Amino acid sequence: MPDASKGAHSAVRARAWGALVFALTFGALAWLWIDRATGFPIEFDAYENLTAAYNLVHHGVMSIEDAPDAAPQPSEHREPLPILALAAYLAAIDPLLGEAPLAELASGAPARLLKYSNIPWAVLLTLVLYGSVLRWTGSHGWAAFCTLAVHAQLAYQYDFLYSEIAAAALLALSSATAALAVERRRPFYWLLAGLLFGAMALTKAAFFYVALVCIAGLILWRLWCRLRASEAVTPYAPLALVLGMGIVVAPWMLRNYIHFDTPTLSGRGGIVLLTRALKNGMSAEEYRGAWFAYAPRPLRRLTGKLTGFDDRDLKDGGRLVRLVRFASPADRPAMEQGRPEQAVSYYARANAMRTELERLHPQASEVEIDRMLKARAMALLRADPWAHVATTTVFLWRGAPYTLLILGVGLVYACYRRQAWLCVYVAPALLLLGFYGAVSHFIPRYAEPAWPVAAVVFAILAHAAWRTLRKRAGRRTRETELAQAPLMEAGR
Repeated sequence: MPDASKGAHSAVRARAWGALVFALTFGALAWLWIDRATGFPIEFDAYENLTAAYNLVHHGVMSIEDAPDAAPQPSEHREPLPILALAAYLAAIDPLLGEAPLAELASGAPARLLKYSNIPWAVLLTLVLYGSVLRWTGSHGWAAFCTLAVHAQLAYQYDFLYSEIAAAALLALSSATAALAVERRRPFYWLLAGLLFGAMALTKAAFFYVALVCIAGLILWRLWCRLRASEAVTPYAPLALVLGMGIVVAPWMLRNYIHFDTPTLSGRGGIVLLTRALKNGMSAEEYRGAWFAYAPRPLRRLTGKLTGFDDRDLKDGGRLVRLVRFASPADRPAMEQGRPEQAVSYYARANAMRTELERLHPQASEVEIDRMLKARAMALLRADPWAHVATTTVFLWRGAPYTLLILGVGLVYACYRRQAWLCVYVAPALLLLGFYGAVSHFIPRYAEPAWPVAAVVFAILAHAAWRTLRKRAGRRTRETELAQAPLMEAGR
């Protein structure tokens, strides 16, 4: 009985300690979420999200058209889930905003109030990240460390209305659910994973293609299990995953097919692919310099010494100016006027091409313009596919060098230990980064949704390494004690 009572008291203390750590972590993050939001203007992609949410609330249509005096037309330019969430938040705080027009919401106090719409996503991310680390390491310390570290890196996002925080929460949740599906071997978890995969695809359209690869991989895995008479994965897993995803994405794709004659998820693929295709044409000197220009800040000096470039090469007139957007004063006028031949940077040239097409085809819809951009990009890719392969490594280096390293090591560890659940957990994030590296110019912001998954994998690896070291240290101690035992007996 004394031992049982002691064990019960230890369990109570452990739960109390865990609750305290979580409460302190959550309190620190709550301060971060509130403090980071300011009245800084909502611009660019974030403004399009706000415009679409505003039009949905006030005009009943999801549109990025900012036309106060005209009824907005439907658009499919941006993924719908973050916009739906923002619209729900906007409708809830509408009494506080009054009848303020859209232009007045984009800065000052209204903008700060709108940026608090990130907090529900932040809470979801915190619960999923903390819970995942705790489940697979059993350590509140690691859970708190990883949760705080990820939010510290994402802190600037709480002053914007981008979709990275939502995507980070959904990717972490969908990956964890897929891993649980492997552990529990029940179709319900695969159905739930499919629903979350669909939600992620409606947040980041690129994930749709990642999900298709995951589904294909699951089908192959199931066939392999059948050949080996194994029940590692339930027979209905692929069907449940497809069904769940289809339930979520089908209505949006049908809506876009009705309005635009195409079942796309979003309409920005053309300009991204064209930007990448143009950058594939960088010179040999620019290719070497790209490893410096796109290096993470801590590695910039080292890569500069290795490649022979410095910060002067990134400025107007420098050897690498074409790799840097807006370093040349000619870029913005070229974009606005649709004069690609006058643009200096590859980014500005791609956007100038889009403006040129809009000027030459004033009656063309956004979808038609996007198709034209994709056609140009594909022509460039077909002309020199090996250049595309060569630059993929550079853009992976640009977008996610640390994250790819952690996820890659995690996948190798999972295969070595034959932990199928960990392979499934890592795969979606790793495939998403690979997709961005293969078809985009992969700015670092694109990798942010994968950070929570990488943090969980880092905690699992570090925890496993720590346990291995402790076991080895304990084994050496026991061996030493056994070796010294005869000497101690002789001394007596």
